[in-house]
Amino acid sequence: MKTSLLQKIITTVIFSCTLSLTAQNSRPSISDFSPNTTFIGDVIEISGANFSTTLANNVVYFGATKGEVIDASFGKLEVIVPIGATNSPISVTNLDSSLTGYSKQTFNAIFCESVVDNLTYSDNIPYTLAIDHGSYNMEYADLNLDGKPEVISMSWSGVSILKILVPQAIFNLPP
Repeated sequence: MKTSLLQKIITTVIFSCTLSLTAQNSRPSISDFSPNTTFIGDVIEISGANFSTTLANNVVYFGATKGEVIDASFGKLEVIVPIGATNSPISVTNLDSSLTGYSKQTFNAIFCESVVDNLTYSDNIPYTLAIDHGSYNMEYADLNLDGKPEVISMSWSGVSILKILVPQAIFNLPP
């Protein structure tokens, strides 16, 4: 009878350790995020599973641009939409497991009027990028093969192409 009890205890311990290791090595999954379309600088909530509970151990990308995680739990992340977010799936990498999960739906950033810093242009004249009603379906590509991406977006009034003239343009977003 003691052997049977001991076997049950060992089986329980092994099963518990297996569950623990499986949870630690599970790929993050994104079941939803809200809102699906929002402004750069806004906070979105990503729902899913297998996120790290350590804030710094969650890496979230909106296309090729890294967002800032401001709150984290096993099943929920809150992230600030970064400048450069594009109409792309969101990815979450859990640094505890080194695994990455992707959203099935794409995120759609709305790019509103932004002031381009005077360092952007060689003549040092500040310039305001006038975009009416926000722009949707932002994408980026190196259209002229100069090594710097252009931002392509569509708004109610047409298509806009923003050419970056310096390696790191500085955008000041309205509050």
